[in-house]
Amino acid sequence: MCTFAQASTRHRLGCLFLVALLLGLNFGCSRRTTTATSRLYHALSARYNTLYNASLAYDESYTAFLEGVAEDYNALLPLDPIAYAVRGEGKGGDFQRSKAKAEKAIHEHSLQRKPARKPGWRRDPRAVAEQAKTEYNPALSSAWLLLGKCYVYEANLPKALATFQEASRIYATEAEVRDVALLWQARCYLIEERASEALELLQRIERTPNSPVRQTELFHTVAAEYALLCGNYPQAITSLLHLIPSTQPRLQRARLYYLLGELYEGMGATEKARKAYQKSGRTSLKPALEFAACLKENSLNPSRKDAIRTLTKLVKTPNYRAHRSDVYLALGQAHLAMRDSLRAEQSFRACVDSALGSPSSMALANLLLVELSLSRELYPEALEHLRLSLPHLPPSYPRYDELTSLSASLTRLAPLALTLRHQDSLALHTSSPEERAKAQAQTAPVLLGMAQILYGELGDSKRAEALYLRIMNDLPKTKERPEAIYRYLLLTLREKQGERAEMLRHRFLSEYPDDPRAKLLAQSDYISGLEAREALATKLYHEAFTAYRKGQGEEAEVRLKQFRELYPDHELRPQALLLGALVRAQGGDNEGFRRQLEQLIRTTPRGDVVELATAMLRKLDGGHRVAGGVLTTPQGLIHPQEQPIRTDSLFTRPHPAEIPELLLIYPIDRLAAHEVLFAITAFDYQYFTQRPLEVTPWEGSSLRGFRIRGFQSQGEVARYLRLAGEVGGLLPALPLECLLLPITPKNLTRLTQETLAIYRQWLAESSPSTPTNPSEGLGKTSR
Repeated sequence: MCTFAQASTRHRLGCLFLVALLLGLNFGCSRRTTTATSRLYHALSARYNTLYNASLAYDESYTAFLEGVAEDYNALLPLDPIAYAVRGEGKGGDFQRSKAKAEKAIHEHSLQRKPARKPGWRRDPRAVAEQAKTEYNPALSSAWLLLGKCYVYEANLPKALATFQEASRIYATEAEVRDVALLWQARCYLIEERASEALELLQRIERTPNSPVRQTELFHTVAAEYALLCGNYPQAITSLLHLIPSTQPRLQRARLYYLLGELYEGMGATEKARKAYQKSGRTSLKPALEFAACLKENSLNPSRKDAIRTLTKLVKTPNYRAHRSDVYLALGQAHLAMRDSLRAEQSFRACVDSALGSPSSMALANLLLVELSLSRELYPEALEHLRLSLPHLPPSYPRYDELTSLSASLTRLAPLALTLRHQDSLALHTSSPEERAKAQAQTAPVLLGMAQILYGELGDSKRAEALYLRIMNDLPKTKERPEAIYRYLLLTLREKQGERAEMLRHRFLSEYPDDPRAKLLAQSDYISGLEAREALATKLYHEAFTAYRKGQGEEAEVRLKQFRELYPDHELRPQALLLGALVRAQGGDNEGFRRQLEQLIRTTPRGDVVELATAMLRKLDGGHRVAGGVLTTPQGLIHPQEQPIRTDSLFTRPHPAEIPELLLIYPIDRLAAHEVLFAITAFDYQYFTQRPLEVTPWEGSSLRGFRIRGFQSQGEVARYLRLAGEVGGLLPALPLECLLLPITPKNLTRLTQETLAIYRQWLAESSPSTPTNPSEGLGKTSR
């Protein structure tokens, strides 16, 4: 055996050289130093080993995620299907393997030690830029971005945002990687519907000279998502046309063609929509999407008869039995386009009755039946279809809040409509004048209540006018007739129908000269008088409410009596009745408390106040009593948690779909109007540049302020309030006495110097989760 000592000199030198080479490579590739050799080694190891496998795993997981998403093709598709999981309507994909590989690459191949500095390096721009870097492995930018994308498609947006923010920090000096990370941050914000934050990042990228990411697929994706969120469909179409040709995988490209067709269809470009649906059907490998695209293409056929013929054949084809409800829905829409409402209704009912129907198709069919029922004034039937539809609509549905509000209004309107049907049926069979007069006396208040709901809640002035006219012309001897003429007069004034309003005024004065309102209507400037009358009603109610709060029951009774005599049908009447009941309860009058509640329930349509009165009456029937204005148990034990919620306020809650405005109130003795306007304009220009907000002066009683309107969502209002209260925001730049309040136009009419404190308290009580102090993020509503 030959040992090292016995080997020839040449052989020994060769062994020593090999050992030295291995030691050099080992130390040269160490992460403890950053050299050209270590960069090359770790870049190759990361890119062609760990990251290659991570990318393959990501592609497989993403394709599986796309194929597994169940989508509603009757609604506008989101650009990225991960939006369903973020909204809680599905779940994200499984990206554990690709995540583990990306994390391993970062952990094992990161080079963050600064390279050696040569003498005079500060005079070399390239050397200075090199020293400014944080990460020296050129392959790891892909690992950071891949890790963030894995979190996105797992629907873990907080971690995704944190990852992309860290990537933008690490690669702050490398514009291409940094801007890609910023674009992915913007995508996360857009998926969460936070348009303003996304816009700030987009503007930051646009301010970067010659940014290399502006013409990339990712940039067009973000631009399209932002345009869709803002409702700017033409801009969304432009971005999609740039994006679609390079989109991978094929299924996502088919989805985008389908979305493009929906956008064209919404804009009325029927032929372009048909071509987009054709491309979607040809591209898709997913049967559900292919069939939906085929239905859409058929429904847009210029020859409606050909479309109906094709859809009728599809209904009878056994192969499409599982999709029969979708076919019936498309068939009904085709009949509706031809104004054949009878066959359309039959098709929609067949869709609803289909045993294998999809919930979304059934929900849309019921919604279309709601529209048909409303057009025929069949309010009970409309309510029934709406109740069948709402449970199958997600809260993200564009009209969800509107439909919820419509359901509440129809719940009050439908019983009146059924009562009217019954009374009209009885009237057909009555012969004696006494029976006819009795039927008319019962019909008039029902018509009046229906008109109030139709105009006051649904905004349907034409049908409300028809009901008022019916009372005026067909029920001349009823006690509700003067009230109908008066309300009709107010309606025409609000609708700017001057000639008709004048005719109604003269009719009221000639037929009811002794009515308390006739004196007001006889004045030449009666419109100003009506506005003053509204202010007086608010003042009387406020004075009664203030007296009740102070424990002055007799004073409150006097004001409420004046209110009842002067304004028997004012919109604050339910609140006034409830306040009267509470005044009785404050004095310990159990029977008076009960009578007032019963009167309120008997004479008022369903609503929040009536529901509260019903709950109070139920407690009284259960043995509770009132003592000092508090409901107690029969044993005399007071349960604070059982005290009624206070809704005896002057102010009313907005509808769920209503977007409030903001009111900035300022002290007129310390600030000029132009100073406040300048502060608001500067703040809006800094944070809200995506659309102009309307800022107009406001004056109420002894208060002065500015109304800020034009918000697109309740979340945007909340963000404005939060930013306004932060350091450097709107409110810290103004005096302490300034207030920023969310408010609805209806409540704004009742806001005065006297009611301001009550409104702020009501705001805090009605929205306990919404802070009213600037330190809590809402804005400067209290000091």
